[in-house]
Amino acid sequence: MQQISKKREELWVSAVTQASKSNSHLENIILKSITFMLFLWAAAAVKAEDLSSCTLKTKADEMNYCKASFAGSATFCDMIKNGGVKRDCYFMVIRIQRDNAYQLKKTKPKEEEKE
Repeated sequence: MQQISKKREELWVSAVTQASKSNSHLENIILKSITFMLFLWAAAAVKAEDLSSCTLKTKADEMNYCKASFAGSATFCDMIKNGGVKRDCYFMVIRIQRDNAYQLKKTKPKEEEKE
């Protein structure tokens, strides 16, 4: 009888030890996942800009160039005083407009009818 209870105790100890190792591995995975998600969120927050961020620019030419890059409109390029920056702005806006206009939509190829 004592051998059976001793065997049960050994099995119980090994099961608890194995479960704690399994939990430790799971905790490591969860911790790594959370850390990775926080890193991605921080990277996205740093890169996140919008049209309102252009108003923080101190020089008028930089501000209008920034607005043109977000809006894709030559109206903001017209407000730039520096000729070289204005030319670059027009080329940038044309590129943005062409990318938007000629952007091909991916379509699924039509399957031929089986006869």
